[in-house]
Amino acid sequence: MINIWKVAPHRQQRLIGEQTVNKITSIGYFWESNLKRMKIEKFDKKFKDESGYRIVRRFRYGIKNKDYIIAGGGSKIFAMGQVSGHYKYNNNLNFSQTWPVRWDLALFDGVKIDDLKIPTRIKNEVKKVLLRQDTVIEMNITTKDYQKIMYSAKLADDFPSLRNKIVAGLTRSPVYEQEVVVLFTKLREFDDRLRKIKFINTGMQSGLDAWVIDGNCTKYLEWESNIWAWFLVRGHIEQLKDEDEDCIFVCWSCNPEVKKRIEKNGYEVIEIYRVLKKYQTKIKCKT
Repeated sequence: MINIWKVAPHRQQRLIGEQTVNKITSIGYFWESNLKRMKIEKFDKKFKDESGYRIVRRFRYGIKNKDYIIAGGGSKIFAMGQVSGHYKYNNNLNFSQTWPVRWDLALFDGVKIDDLKIPTRIKNEVKKVLLRQDTVIEMNITTKDYQKIMYSAKLADDFPSLRNKIVAGLTRSPVYEQEVVVLFTKLREFDDRLRKIKFINTGMQSGLDAWVIDGNCTKYLEWESNIWAWFLVRGHIEQLKDEDEDCIFVCWSCNPEVKKRIEKNGYEVIEIYRVLKKYQTKIKCKT
């Protein structure tokens, strides 16, 4: 019998790139324990009182060759694929407990479950499982359900040209400020608005703060990964107002309501998400 499993990437998608590039799924428990030849009875006796015991037990002894993996968590799916071999311990990776996977779908920015056009029964089950804190858990769906999810995920994907690709060294959307800078620099080749921004590093400790020379106007350039809540920028905006500084917020994405509040305060927001979406067919990628 073929089963479908949720395996959550570390902190949502931060390590999904390592997994899709190396064609594996992995978890970060028992780093120094090679479980390849260990029988389940011995595993239970040795690790039953250890943190992560149930998660590793499901991962090592629950998953089987030919099972399907949905890599996701929270509200998003990031990749989907089928197990293509047997468990392997690999201490050259961030997470050493692994299974080989043939990734049929690796999404650059993932897709939200609510955006998928699938039957309510399937959607509710997937949402329930992805929202759970368990890193590894079996899903109560069929292989036909899995195929419906994958088909719908392809339709909902905002970056079809970037599937299973490496963009400016990234295999998934930015989760760090430095990665936003990388994409910003890459996209200046295509976008007139970005090209007009000439930034000079100010030598701040983060190495990311810069002054923007925009015509005759000098502005402060503030890098963010995802601005999903007002409190993330409120303090900074108050400081900018106190110091009478102008600023452009450059981020991967910004909550629409938060963006309105930022703009209402007189500051510009550039979402690299929207720029990349526009020019995704022009940017050079690696496979």
